[in-house]
Amino acid sequence: MKNRLADEVQIGDATSEWKHEINSAFSGSGKYMEHPVRDAVNGGFISYVLKTDPAKPMSLCCTYWGNDNTGRRFDVLVNDKVIATQKLEFNDPGRFFHVEYPIPENLTRGQTNVIVVFQAYPRKTAGGLYGCQMLKR
Repeated sequence: MKNRLADEVQIGDATSEWKHEINSAFSGSGKYMEHPVRDAVNGGFISYVLKTDPAKPMSLCCTYWGNDNTGRRFDVLVNDKVIATQKLEFNDPGRFFHVEYPIPENLTRGQTNVIVVFQAYPRKTAGGLYGCQMLKR
């Protein structure tokens, strides 16, 4: 993935999150199995500004814990447009796993950065988010 990498937020690292203009509501961070994690609860959200390649199709790659279960449902938005709805329900038990979300080209073409939002549903949790990368497709 290194040659595809356009930008990456180091989740839980205050400097990295600040450089990516973190914004959030009802969000917290911590560690699970020595891995930094961030989530947002009860309709809360997490957002970051991520760099893109304005000439290439892009994807967002996120890392989650495979044992996260019911109560975790959220939308993934890029520049205020929902690109995916994610449920975490024992997706890959005992392991961390990655989900790559293709971003519609009209949301990144000509853009040097985008706002990525993880929006929890009411009474649900967004995340835990362990990794967040912007990739060239």
